[in-house]
Amino acid sequence: MEKKYGELPSILATRADYIKELESKKELLTRAYMLASTFQDVCNQLHVAYTLAELYIEDFQDPTEGKLWLERFGKQLEQTKETGYLEDYQRLRVSIERISGQVED
Repeated sequence: MEKKYGELPSILATRADYIKELESKKELLTRAYMLASTFQDVCNQLHVAYTLAELYIEDFQDPTEGKLWLERFGKQLEQTKETGYLEDYQRLRVSIERISGQVED
């Protein structure tokens, strides 16, 4: 599909869904988010920001990047008025507080 349509946020994000190696997944998702921002594609920005927040918080347990992506995810939720991600947002907020507390100890 990428050969036919070019590098699109949804194609990059879909590819990332099927990659197990976390660094490669992160790189694809970051490119997808930047492209979605360039195209002002708020739906893909929302989806990718959520996925990156989850990746940094749950997989990498990186509070700094996790907070950054959770903040972007929250802004996208406000902008789109999407309600389907609210439980995920709350779950990630609890998780970031937990890993942030572990770092401060």
